[in-house]
Amino acid sequence: MKLRVSTPWMLLSTMVGSIVLGACGAVHVATDGVRTSLYAPAEPATRPGAPPTSPERLAPPASSSRQPASGSRLGLHELLAYAQEHGPAVRVASARHGVAAADGVEARELLHDNPQVRFVARDLALGEGDAFGFEVGILQRLEIAGQHALRLRTAEARRLMFESLLGETRWAVRVEVQRLFARILLMRERVRHAQRFVEFAEAMSRIAGRQVELGESSPLVRLVANVEVAQAQAMLVEARQAQRSLRHRLAGVVGWPSPELPEVEGDLPPVQPALSAMQLLALMAEHHPALRTRELAVLAGREHLRSANRDAVPSPTVGVAYESEAAPAGEGRHQSWTVRMIIPLPLWSQNQVARARAEAELVLADREREETITRLRVEVREAASALDAAAEQV
Repeated sequence: MKLRVSTPWMLLSTMVGSIVLGACGAVHVATDGVRTSLYAPAEPATRPGAPPTSPERLAPPASSSRQPASGSRLGLHELLAYAQEHGPAVRVASARHGVAAADGVEARELLHDNPQVRFVARDLALGEGDAFGFEVGILQRLEIAGQHALRLRTAEARRLMFESLLGETRWAVRVEVQRLFARILLMRERVRHAQRFVEFAEAMSRIAGRQVELGESSPLVRLVANVEVAQAQAMLVEARQAQRSLRHRLAGVVGWPSPELPEVEGDLPPVQPALSAMQLLALMAEHHPALRTRELAVLAGREHLRSANRDAVPSPTVGVAYESEAAPAGEGRHQSWTVRMIIPLPLWSQNQVARARAEAELVLADREREETITRLRVEVREAASALDAAAEQV
């Protein structure tokens, strides 16, 4: 009876411990400066070679050379290392980081617009005869208000934000792998206990059957014993199904290529009381990766708004043209060089749409940061309280 009581509390304490670990991540929250060594570089995106609905796309990915042998057992460290490289969520976040890096290519272009070539040919009808003239020139729009530098800062801020999002995804996958690993170990113990209950119920059913045959007990006793056997067998089937379901979920999180995940092995850590709420909140504010991502999103929004406001400044178009015309009465040709400058007047169009959208995105990023802080505070307090309760019961 003691094993049946302690196992649920071990499951609860392990799940709560995973939540606490997730609430105290391993990335520093800062408003300036980036420690890029905390994040792995983005993996190169692979171009799919088959249509989305083809059997090749639906089949599991090819086995990696770093994959452990199929007959070996997997520990927690092997699963974590494999998930950081092959986890679907990590690969998606890595691809998004690559998209953000590609956006910086446009920002690095010094001249945002292509030059324009202007050619004019005309036939002059004069009294002494016809004369032919032409004009050729080139025009280039120039940004003189620092738009290029602000676009570079915006692109860099977005790259850092997606880099932080990649680190947040890696940490979330790590926490989920640890949680599923612990639950699989606990479910394995539950299966063993259920098997013992089945053996015990079957033994009691045989004893009750012999007592009924000898006339020492009522047939109702054997009926009750058979019901207990059926209940114990149902518990065993449920435990085995839950164990298989957890193994499938863990295989999906780590991106295991084969349908069946090898057996996992390891020991459950001891259940210990959580730190104080103030200590956990301080660790959360300093290290949680979600907070860092939200902070960098706010910084990226500020840079985007500053760049949108600067784009409203008129950008002149400067050009040079060469003109040649025939002079009347065969007096030769008239040649001239002309420098032109076109300055737009910002009377109606002042980049209002982009500026309004950038301001709205900045407000959204700030609200998301506040929501994340509030939600994580509640999760940390709830997880710490549940972990303390579990430690008292074990």
